[in-house]
Amino acid sequence: MKTKQKKMNARVDFTPMVDMMMLLVTFFMLCTTLAKPQTMEIAMPTNKTEDKNRSQVDTKEAVTILLDENDRVFYYKGKPADAAQNIREVYYLSKEATGDLKSLHEVLKKANPAYEKAEKIRKEYEGRLNAAVGAAKGQQDAIKAEFDEKFNEAKAEKGTPQVLIKPCDGSTYDNLIEVLDEMSLCNIGKYVIVPIDDGDKATLDNYKATK
Repeated sequence: MKTKQKKMNARVDFTPMVDMMMLLVTFFMLCTTLAKPQTMEIAMPTNKTEDKNRSQVDTKEAVTILLDENDRVFYYKGKPADAAQNIREVYYLSKEATGDLKSLHEVLKKANPAYEKAEKIRKEYEGRLNAAVGAAKGQQDAIKAEFDEKFNEAKAEKGTPQVLIKPCDGSTYDNLIEVLDEMSLCNIGKYVIVPIDDGDKATLDNYKATK
């Protein structure tokens, strides 16, 4: 006598998977909201401020840095009208020296009469902050605020260089970051990034053609 076997229906309960999916969606939403892009924020001037700055830096304190292709960097001091006589090539601090070229770091330090004063202020307040380790947070914040005020005043004193950074089409993002690092290392308080104009392009091309 044959017995009839009962068929068992295999059934998978996906209800727990729904809960898991909701948890994953919530997790990724929170991570996406909280994660901030690692970028450098640069405060660029408005048109009015930029025009004002350009007229102000057209003096003997002006230092114009031209970022060219192949990691080359050039600079000249003074007015753009005198660029053809004053333009020179330098090398980045992070790169090896070529021939008798000076480093950009050396040029900027020498051009900044407030460099030593700013460094003295920095060392003084670093000592005060080290001595205030363990003190109340309000006391440490007051020391930092006082340092920022005096340090920025020193960097903005009359006679300090006003730097115009002009990247060419062939320059790279790394070139710009290196120059911005030099602004901080050399205690340059007044600088701005502006597009390179036709006059500077012509000056740069003529200089390279003679070398």
